Amino acid sequence: MLEPDAVESQTFPRAFRGYRRAEVEAFLLAVAEELRRLGAELEAARRGPDATEVVQALNEARRAADRLTAEARQQAEALLEDARRQAGALREAAAREAEAARAEADTRLAATRRSVQELEDRATALRAEITRLETARSAALRDLASLGPVLDALHGLDLGAEQLRQAARQAEARLQAAPDAVPAPNLTVVRN
Repeated sequence: MLEPDAVESQTFPRAFRGYRRAEVEAFLLAVAEELRRLGAELEAARRGPDATEVVQALNEARRAADRLTAEARQQAEALLEDARRQAGALREAAAREAEAARAEADTRLAATRRSVQELEDRATALRAEITRLETARSAALRDLASLGPVLDALHGLDLGAEQLRQAARQAEARLQAAPDAVPAPNLTVVRN
């Protein structure tokens, strides 16, 4: 037999998005109260001489219990369906968010790869430019080395020209010192 205290103290295990506990407890209290009322009516009927009233009370109690049980099942199924709907919506939202995050990560990864490729291309171009400049430097150094004898000859010519200038200055000074002795030739000294 279903006891009111057993109904009132009945507990259920918790589950993700399960029943609303306050509603279940309120319903169990209502069932327990109804069972107490029906139990009291049954007790009163047992004391009385009329067995028909007792049978009617028992039948009424069974119907009430069946009705309350059916209502409890309906509420439980409705709560369960609501929880399933909410869980489905949460799964869909999480899947959308994950897809958006994945798309953003893919976009950032592609941009990073492009940046890396641009930097690698720039580094390759710079290495090629360095190689070109080193080759040009080596050629210039070779050219300078081959110009050494020419530079030495130019230096020698500069020295010779300077000696000639000095000799011309000395001759001019001597001529100026003895203007009556020999007519002075017209000497033009080129100076650098």
